[in-house]
Amino acid sequence: TAIGTTASLYERDSTPQYARVLSAAAKVPEAQVVTTLVDPRVPVDQVALFDDTSSVTGTVDRPPLPQSNVRASVTAWAPGRMSVALTGEDSSTSHLLIAENWYPDWRATVDGKPATVRRADHTLLSVDVPSGGRRVELVFDSRDYAKGKVVSLVSLLLALGMVGVPLWVGRRGTETVRGAAAS
Repeated sequence: TAIGTTASLYERDSTPQYARVLSAAAKVPEAQVVTTLVDPRVPVDQVALFDDTSSVTGTVDRPPLPQSNVRASVTAWAPGRMSVALTGEDSSTSHLLIAENWYPDWRATVDGKPATVRRADHTLLSVDVPSGGRRVELVFDSRDYAKGKVVSLVSLLLALGMVGVPLWVGRRGTETVRGAAAS
């Protein structure tokens, strides 16, 4: 590196899918999730890693890992909103893993029913998908973000007012003086 320390660069030989369904889940202590993800012995394309404080159930701790029969495809995407179609079926709850940053304000439904959204693989968005699920809808709905937009808009209007009002008053004063001088 530029400061003389050694660094390791990892490169994937294939691009992971943006949305994929995994049957296997494992709980890992928070401090070890990233280390586990970069360990080449861990099949990260077959198991979703959750913090050990997560309420996720059906976890596995050793191979063989169950393979999911469900395939995911993103059918619609817009900032803060996406739809995912699922084909195939697993016999138990599986985990839709989406390469999108998790945040507590994500909400999901599976076939119109509320679904649990979790943080998986340290930073990714995961949705619990019950057996037979066909469509997952995700929406980002943050009250804090909405409040921040209102505060920003009010601040912008106040700033424009602080600049515009003195200019407008100064201009009117100039017009009044000109009108008085012309009489």
